[in-house]
Amino acid sequence: MLSPVLLLTPGPGRKCLPGMTKKGRWDTPVLYLAEAEDGRIIVVDGLQRLTTFLRYLSDDFSLDGLGYGKEDIPRDNPLLGNRFSDLPLNLQERIEDTQLTLYILDSKAPHRTKLDIFERMNSAEPLTRQQMRNCLFKGPATLWLRDAAESEAFLKATDGSLNKKTMRDREAINRFCAFRLLGYKRYRGNMDSFLAECLEEMNNISSDELNFNSLILLLILQKPFTRPVNDLLKKD
Repeated sequence: MLSPVLLLTPGPGRKCLPGMTKKGRWDTPVLYLAEAEDGRIIVVDGLQRLTTFLRYLSDDFSLDGLGYGKEDIPRDNPLLGNRFSDLPLNLQERIEDTQLTLYILDSKAPHRTKLDIFERMNSAEPLTRQQMRNCLFKGPATLWLRDAAESEAFLKATDGSLNKKTMRDREAINRFCAFRLLGYKRYRGNMDSFLAECLEEMNNISSDELNFNSLILLLILQKPFTRPVNDLLKKD
């Protein structure tokens, strides 16, 4: 059973599993994890492999495309179409006993270091810094940013022009929260660290304080500006 301290962020799941080598061993690449301050373990790189692996153990899908693109693996593989429960018992035991290689980033590592390592290690589509923060600080803070970015007031104020996919909208709100909650004196020229400290702070404050933050943001968004909000949120 998956440990409750391991934090998984569900993503678009493709039906892919670690490949099987010619000798019949499961090829499981290294997984990179990060330890949060509260002891939770966050998957930095390998999330899709891990969640797909767990889904297969739960019989969520059957095997297909085994050895795709590899000439040395026959197309008539007898495992094709098998769910986990359909496999011979010896293969089920081999899969369940597979040892995973994990590298865990210590919780005491500086925020900027975590982002740099995340950026280097993530093997999928390159992520923006805000997308990385969304993974590393998953909790009440990231949920609050998501809701704020999807609010009618924010979408109206920005005319929906901030890129949702790259989380440019959430970064703009993250900046507002950082200066409001931490104060400008806490900003020492490193925006990445400043925004990370803000999310860490927001993950530890009460729901009442988060609700009050929502009210302040709403009042600001409804205030008339001499310049369009879009211009105010543009990066230099």
